[in-house]
Amino acid sequence: MLVKVTARGRTLSGAASRLHRTLREFRIRGVKTNIGFLENVITHDTFRKGNCTVAFIEKHPELFNLSAIRDRASKTLMYLADVTVNGHPDVKSPDPDKKFRTPKVPYFDALQPMPEGSRNKLQQMGREAFTQWLRNEQPVYITDTTYRDAHQSLLATRVRTKDIMAVAEGYAKSNPQLFSMEVWGGATFDVSMLFA
Repeated sequence: MLVKVTARGRTLSGAASRLHRTLREFRIRGVKTNIGFLENVITHDTFRKGNCTVAFIEKHPELFNLSAIRDRASKTLMYLADVTVNGHPDVKSPDPDKKFRTPKVPYFDALQPMPEGSRNKLQQMGREAFTQWLRNEQPVYITDTTYRDAHQSLLATRVRTKDIMAVAEGYAKSNPQLFSMEVWGGATFDVSMLFA
């Protein structure tokens, strides 16, 4: 199996740095690779200065001193597989009578018009005027981070976009006095579509 990786940069050192990052981010398990050796080559001072000759590898046996791979991802997967199949050691036996509540979307009047909020003011005034208005305001304006916390910090992405959207309209109608809402967790925003 052959994988070709190409990197470019304004300088040899810059291209080597990009290539080194790419190699560090590879995750190949179950088969031996020469990634560790390549990392040693492209981080070597002689290589970075562009002074390599055909005898470079022969004259530098330290290139073959490879560091052990920690392989944390495979260890995590093995742990999850073991717990899924064999159960958690702290839970002696599952309780067959345990019942979980079925979540329900709180009632709201779908026919009620959406109240005006800060977004409407931003659209009406434009960015510059809105910013100036906010700077001149005396009250403290609140940003609610409940959704963000539920989506990322507290439940570790177990609240899906689908679940958030199910309650968003009712929440907006019940809390028009909020200045804004932080909805999706920043670390998971780029993959939040996968939770829909």
